[in-house]
Amino acid sequence: MVEQLARTKTNLRIVGVGAQDTLDAAKKFMARAAIKKVIMLWDGTGSSWNYWGVSTFPSAKLVDASGKVVRVWTGELNIPAVIAAAGV
Repeated sequence: MVEQLARTKTNLRIVGVGAQDTLDAAKKFMARAAIKKVIMLWDGTGSSWNYWGVSTFPSAKLVDASGKVVRVWTGELNIPAVIAAAGV
């Protein structure tokens, strides 16, 4: 569903930040999931999670075009609810 959303909604950018396990494990996950239109960043130090205040995995933050966080989800994600909140 996330991949389809990324392909069809050109006004939406989906970015994942990996900071757990290893870079190799993240690459294998992306290959297994066949996610091509989602931007995946790797942060081996975890500093990005500290910056964004991520303390629970999984987490999602809806960020507007100006960089303001407008909604936060933690724990098991309900992807349709995240999509509805994004208004796309």
